[in-house]
Amino acid sequence: MTQYTKLLKSEIQGIAGNFKLDVIDYELIEQGVANSNYLIDTNEGKYVLSVFEIKPKQIGYMSKILLLLEKYDFPAPRLKNMSNGEVLAKYQEKAVLVKSYIPGQTLKNLEEGQAHQVGAALATLHEIPAPNYLSSHHTYLKKTIPWSSNKKLTGGIKNG
Repeated sequence: MTQYTKLLKSEIQGIAGNFKLDVIDYELIEQGVANSNYLIDTNEGKYVLSVFEIKPKQIGYMSKILLLLEKYDFPAPRLKNMSNGEVLAKYQEKAVLVKSYIPGQTLKNLEEGQAHQVGAALATLHEIPAPNYLSSHHTYLKKTIPWSSNKKLTGGIKNG
């Protein structure tokens, strides 16, 4: 995975200082799209520091969504506030978020029980009212199906 923004420990500490965090150690997380992620071990525990290559406005939407998920107690990373109460920082004109670290691993193939857990989480997510600021277009998605309000899908799912 490409690392877009390379940071030294002193730069990471400078950013983390805005969030009242002292960095003990850090490592690059080799996953991410249009961002660089660092796992930082701090005086308050582990966090993920993300430096984004996309427009700060888009990251503003992402932060609003994470705050909404927190409001509804949905399991997702929690944003760390800066000293001034804001969650969105800037580093060299790039948007930066610091999020709680959730340990885990990326799974490629889910077992039946895991797929059930994902489905249950999605059902819970869909119970959260969609905010009016939620965009119908996503930065990372490419439209592949020509949806239209006056067209119906044909076909269906066959059982058995």
